[in-house]
Amino acid sequence: MGSALYALGRKQEAADYYIRVIHINPDHATAHYNLGNVFGSQGKITEAVAQFREAVRVKPDYAEAQNNLGYGLLLSGKPDEAIEPLRKVLEIQPDSVLARRNLNEALARQKELR
Repeated sequence: MGSALYALGRKQEAADYYIRVIHINPDHATAHYNLGNVFGSQGKITEAVAQFREAVRVKPDYAEAQNNLGYGLLLSGKPDEAIEPLRKVLEIQPDSVLARRNLNEALARQKELR
């Protein structure tokens, strides 16, 4: 339902749906991940990162959530924190081009800050 609402551009309704799912089942990793994606699409990076953190807390091998967590941290200006989840993605999915690109960006930004 949430994915359908999101696809229709009804982002707030999708967010409300995922929030209800999480209220019923706080350990629903996919609902946290999807809510994080909704928040990210709304520019609410801090909120998105919090949801991705919950998704990987519940399901540490959730590669997509790990990648989005890392990218959200990168967008938040925290390249040091972004590196660990991005490396985790590459442990799970060694061929992930997206995670490799995000990790390289995090490492480059980390170097710039030093």
